[in-house]
Amino acid sequence: MSSLMRDITNAVNRAITEAILRIPESGELPYSVILGELRRIDGRLDNLEKYLGDVMTAVSDYVKANQEYQDKMDTAIGGLALDIKQLKDDLEKLNNNPGTLSKEDQALLDGALVRTRTMSENLQGLDSQTNPPPPPPPPPDTPPV
Repeated sequence: MSSLMRDITNAVNRAITEAILRIPESGELPYSVILGELRRIDGRLDNLEKYLGDVMTAVSDYVKANQEYQDKMDTAIGGLALDIKQLKDDLEKLNNNPGTLSKEDQALLDGALVRTRTMSENLQGLDSQTNPPPPPPPPPDTPPV
């Protein structure tokens, strides 16, 4: 059981226990007293429900922010992987060309240099997205009792 659920369960148990302790030993209570206690418990449950809503909203906001962060990371990593593949393909073409350096070979070398610079920029972009990660949501107030 999570700490939050344990806190909520304890708060509800305390409210019910307090209501039971207010019942006189004779067991005879006017309906107005019983109704008042039930309304008080209902108010506490409403407070707990609002608190849970606030917690769920904070969790949902964090998940959304984290998903946006993950999407940016996936895009940056995908671009970098494509750059590496293209660079490897160009270098393999150069290695497989026999003889002297041709104009086509020089174009491949120039392209490899440009691609290496692009990879460096993509790595810097990736680094800028990973430092720092999104901050965690602020902790919600303690559950009302």
